[in-house]
Amino acid sequence: KTWAGQVPRDSLVIIGDAEPKEPVAATVHTTRCPAHSHWEGACCKYAEAVVLAQKLMKMDRSFQWVYFTDDDAYVRIGPLANALVSQQPPISGKQGVVVG
Repeated sequence: KTWAGQVPRDSLVIIGDAEPKEPVAATVHTTRCPAHSHWEGACCKYAEAVVLAQKLMKMDRSFQWVYFTDDDAYVRIGPLANALVSQQPPISGKQGVVVG
């Protein structure tokens, strides 16, 4: 019953220390990074998320953007989607745009 429930299950990937004990409304990717670490584990998980996002976006070209956040954040899905949809697509051969 959080903001994540507003996102389609196949569009939300969580980088976690272990498989969840109960079903969650997302794809969970179990990390090889140090568990419960707010220092090296956090950096490692962020890097792992970037690499995984690149792989997933190459496999499924329907994904046009990626958003990284921490488990302590609340994401306002509507305003985020509106901000992203208003962006022009990148020109062929150019990198994407960073909105922040």
